[in-house]
Amino acid sequence: AFGRYLSLLDLKEEDYSSLVLGAVRLLPQSDDAGRSLIFKQMRYFSRSVYTMHRLEWYMVHAAVFGGENSEQTQKNGFVNLGILNHPNGNAFDSFSEARRYIQGLKHDTESALPMRGPLALHFFTDNNWFITSLVERILDILKRDLRLRLTMYDFSEEETEANLIDLGICGIQRESVPAVIGGYMDDNMQAFLSGRLKKELTIAGFDFKANPGWEKQLPVGLQTLLNLS
Repeated sequence: AFGRYLSLLDLKEEDYSSLVLGAVRLLPQSDDAGRSLIFKQMRYFSRSVYTMHRLEWYMVHAAVFGGENSEQTQKNGFVNLGILNHPNGNAFDSFSEARRYIQGLKHDTESALPMRGPLALHFFTDNNWFITSLVERILDILKRDLRLRLTMYDFSEEETEANLIDLGICGIQRESVPAVIGGYMDDNMQAFLSGRLKKELTIAGFDFKANPGWEKQLPVGLQTLLNLS
């Protein structure tokens, strides 16, 4: 189990820009089986593999501690959704860096998570040569049981309705799916992060009344992220 939950204040300045763009996001609704949904967009990942790992871990902690469905998540696990579009200049420009990132996540999910998950992987791809090659490497690294739980979708407008039907069959309803992949959920990352920060400070016993102007004491990157500066 985790010794302590991660908070936004544990992240580094370089993490915040990727976070506000939506590189990794805990979605507000669960699937039909009560599993949390963690959504990723590769194009917004940082050049730093370490930033990517921190953001992945942060969202897992957000799902487990203080979230709307945290008890369900600890019991039922979580599911990954993601868009594997071309990264345009982040750490995945290098296959070796991508492999190191995937191997790190594989180790984390097999040995360090205090819950079940990811129980399924649903990835949307635009099928360019880079992504096709990357997916082949992902399949090489993943254990057989997790490979069998990986579903790939054609990330195109023509396939949107078919993709949503397939997700629904897997228990992920379109009301829970971000609009960027055809669902009905309008994502407000700033509102999500602002709510998370206040929850995390409350859990830590922070006295808001005794600390007027507390927002100005936050790291500069976090102030910018939450539009407080």
